[in-house]
Amino acid sequence: MSRIVRLLKNRWFIQLAVVAVLLAVALLQVDLKALGRSFSNARYQWLLLAALVYVGSRLVHALEWRITLRRVGHAPFLGLFGVLLIGTLVNSVVPASAGDVVKIQIVANRYGLSRAGLVAGRGAEAIVNAVLIVVFVLAALLLPNGVFASSTLLWVLAISTVAFMAVAVAVARSAPRAAPRWSKPSRLPLRLRDGIE
Repeated sequence: MSRIVRLLKNRWFIQLAVVAVLLAVALLQVDLKALGRSFSNARYQWLLLAALVYVGSRLVHALEWRITLRRVGHAPFLGLFGVLLIGTLVNSVVPASAGDVVKIQIVANRYGLSRAGLVAGRGAEAIVNAVLIVVFVLAALLLPNGVFASSTLLWVLAISTVAFMAVAVAVARSAPRAAPRWSKPSRLPLRLRDGIE
């Protein structure tokens, strides 16, 4: 009996169990016959290229995340890469972007980083990604074969992008560096109060 209890408390066993459950949920959501038919007609050189592009994009994403976490703390590059892969798997089988929550939780537990700082880092990353998408869309629409309806729409998009960036910078600069001390949570137990703050 004690061997089973020790096994259930083992960190690796719990992680493997979670991975097994997530893979089982993913397999239940996939039509295996259709998947087999798709692979029978696939060109594997393109599949290999797609896998390399995907791994490359995750590596770049891990580097980007490490840069945004510089003020929060230090996390190893390969560790962040692994966490991103886990988060992507969770996002593919669980709705509501649960993978982002899993990523924050794993990094906070494994590397001792502040959860508030991790959430702020994810927010900063989302803002950077949004600006990059707007830039790429504008660039695509301005190309010779672009399909811009009018120059007015271009100006509206450009002004709204600049305004969004200005507001984001103003909010970031005016936000306090530390959470204020509230009087209401002081009645709560210390551990719970620290978690809320």
